[in-house]
Amino acid sequence: MTLINPYNFVQLESEEPDRSGYTGRYFLQDNHYSGKLKCTLEALSPLISIDQTGKEEQVKGFLRNSYNEPILQGTSIKGMVRAVYEAMTDSCLALAVTDGTSKKGSTNIKKYAYSDLGKYSNRECNSLKNLCPACRIFGVINGDSLNCQGKVAFSDAVLIGNKLCLQLKYLKELSNPKPHHYATYGENGQKGGRIAGRKFYYQQGANPEYSIGKNKATQRTIAIKECAPVGSAFSFQVSVDNLTDVELGTLLLALELHVGLGHKIGLGKAIGLGSCCIKVDRENSTITTPKERYTNWSSVKTDG
Repeated sequence: MTLINPYNFVQLESEEPDRSGYTGRYFLQDNHYSGKLKCTLEALSPLISIDQTGKEEQVKGFLRNSYNEPILQGTSIKGMVRAVYEAMTDSCLALAVTDGTSKKGSTNIKKYAYSDLGKYSNRECNSLKNLCPACRIFGVINGDSLNCQGKVAFSDAVLIGNKLCLQLKYLKELSNPKPHHYATYGENGQKGGRIAGRKFYYQQGANPEYSIGKNKATQRTIAIKECAPVGSAFSFQVSVDNLTDVELGTLLLALELHVGLGHKIGLGKAIGLGSCCIKVDRENSTITTPKERYTNWSSVKTDG
């Protein structure tokens, strides 16, 4: 039987990222846009965001905020959308690692090394005048020399209706990435060259086979007691500050993917979990230019 990896790579372009200056977050320009996007994230397959605060042997529950509402962390949604934005704009690879070690089996440690990413390295985004498209709006920290605040901010996504599927499940074993496998992770399957590109997981439908029987569970098996079922929805908002029309348009495309495509978030992406889509509620979102921000204000007479 042929093994099919649950992911594939978007190849890097031959040219370097288009780098230019950072317009800033608070010095608003007339032809730039600011405001809030009201969004809904809908689960296309079961979705799990586990609470890591308990003991390791515990059956994992769904992550909750201080109001005991099930949530997806805003930082997770931001990272998910940024990965798509990076691919769409041929930006740097913010999280790529070109050398290190990984495991083959439970104990065999393997070293790996790929060629330097060159102009695609996040280190190349080293000044406010030299940022790739993704770093210009999502922000970047480069040692002590650069601290560039992002122009988009994602709130936590709160489950609408507060209904989770309550059922004990033992997940199929989740293995670590195997970058030492050059035939998969190397560009053109070659050893010692550049990495294959940007990694994305396939969608595996609404009902993936992601669990096993208790009799097959091992010490490495993750047990969960609740998940967000297909069709469940989470509400969140994206604050945007001082984006150009191109940046805003590209961000919307990275949020609302083409019909038939989906994002991946949470635990178990490789076994089909976490597929989702995002919809922007345009009627309840507010995006304006600096001049438009004040045109609808009117004088209101108050008593006293």
